[in-house]
Amino acid sequence: MSAANCDLRPRPTLDELASNPDLVRSVSPEDAAALTIKCAAVLSALAAVRFRPIATTASAQPDKLLTVTEAADRLAMSKDWLYRNARKLPFTIRQGSALRFSLHGIDDYIRKRRGAL
Repeated sequence: MSAANCDLRPRPTLDELASNPDLVRSVSPEDAAALTIKCAAVLSALAAVRFRPIATTASAQPDKLLTVTEAADRLAMSKDWLYRNARKLPFTIRQGSALRFSLHGIDDYIRKRRGAL
């Protein structure tokens, strides 16, 4: 049994550590490893949410998947630009070897880009 297991102090939660980072100094190496694993799980889940195709809740219309030509026209970009940037775009959907693009995702992307200007 390690010394950390004999310690009666409760392990700080992730919320407590986020609110008071100075608490990290009191965390044992074993607890630090367990908390790091929890952080990695949360980060992974958040990344999955962040990078999934965007579906707007404002629209009552079902989403439509566009071809490269249709998406390029809607974005006023070339098909080459779309192919080069497809991996970075949040509205890209792979269907086997074909690329498709979420209409709702493109519309959200355009709205956000206009807002940033």
